Amino acid sequence: MGGRVLSAALLVAACSLSVTPAWAVTPEEKAAAEAQFDEGLKLLKAGNYETAAKKFESSQRVEPGIGTLLYLGECYEKMGRTASAWATFREAASMAQAAGQADRARIGTQRADRLTDKLSKWTIEPAPSQSSLDGLEVSSDGKPISKSLWGTAVPVDPGEHVLTVSAPGHRSAELRVSVGAGAPPQTVQLPVLEVLPPEATPAAAGGGAVVASTQGPPADEVSDGSGQRTAGLVTAGVGVVALGVGAAFGFIAIDNNNQAIKQGCSTISCPANAQGVDEANAARDAATVSTIGFIAGGVLVAAGAVFYFTAPDAPTTARLHVTPTLGGAALSFGGTFQ
Repeated sequence: MGGRVLSAALLVAACSLSVTPAWAVTPEEKAAAEAQFDEGLKLLKAGNYETAAKKFESSQRVEPGIGTLLYLGECYEKMGRTASAWATFREAASMAQAAGQADRARIGTQRADRLTDKLSKWTIEPAPSQSSLDGLEVSSDGKPISKSLWGTAVPVDPGEHVLTVSAPGHRSAELRVSVGAGAPPQTVQLPVLEVLPPEATPAAAGGGAVVASTQGPPADEVSDGSGQRTAGLVTAGVGVVALGVGAAFGFIAIDNNNQAIKQGCSTISCPANAQGVDEANAARDAATVSTIGFIAGGVLVAAGAVFYFTAPDAPTTARLHVTPTLGGAALSFGGTFQ
C-alpha cells in the first residue's frame, strides 16, 4: 500500500505546476522541455534509467520543476548513484517547501532520509606542502570541487572517479579513486604537483606578459657549426682568388716596368721624352691593382679562418696556412677529419 501511495504522490508531483525560472521561457523551449519530460517518464517506466535521467536533466535545465527533480532523483537511485539521488531529493524538498507544497516537501525529505545511511563519502586532502598553493584547483570527472569542501567528508557516488589537480606553474596530475557502495568514509590524499621548468610556465592569466627564459636552446637546437665553417671556407676561397688576382697583376706590373726601363725609364721616374712612359704608367696601374688584391685577399683569408676555427663543436681539426711568396701567396689547408 505504501509503495502505491508513494508512486501516486510522485505522479501527482510530476503533473502539478512546476516552479518556473526567473527568466522568460519561449513557447518552443517550453514545448521541448515538456517533450523531454514525457520521454524521460516513458524511459523510466521501461527501466532505461540512464537515458531517462538525461531527458529529465535537459528538461530541468530549461524549465525547472519539483516533479522533474523527484523523477530525476529516482533515476539516480535506480542507477546506484546514491549521492546524486540524495542531493536531488533534498533539492526537490527545499523547492517544494519554498513553494508551500507540503506533500512534495515530505516526499523529497523521506526519499533523501532513506538514502542517508547508504551514502559513500570521501574527504579531499591536498598535500600539506601545497595546501596554500595559489591557484590550486581540484576537479572530479571534469567538475570542479569547491575549495570550501576540501577537508570535509562529503557524499560521493559509488564507482571510479578521476580527480584532476592543477596549479599555475605546475604539472597537472590525475588520480583515479574507486569508491565502494556504502563503504566507510575514505580520505583521498592529493599528489604533490611537480614544478614546471621556467620555459614551460605559461604567462599569468590576464597579465599579458610573457617571461622569457634565460636558459639556452634545447640540445637538439644547438648549431653544430657546420654553417659557420662552410661560410669560413667560402670566405677564405674568395680571399685566395683575390690573392691570385693580386699575384697576376703583380707579374704584369713587373713586366711593364722592365719594358719601361729598357726604353729609357728608371725604377723611380721616367723622363717626359722617354719612350717607356706608357709602359711605366701601365706598370704603376697594375701594381696598384696587385696591392689591392693582396690586401683584400689577405683580409678575406684571415676572416675565413676566424669563421672556421670559431665554429662550435667543429667535427674537424683543421689548419689553414698562408705563406707569402714572390709576387703572391701560397695557401695550404690540412687537418684530421673525425
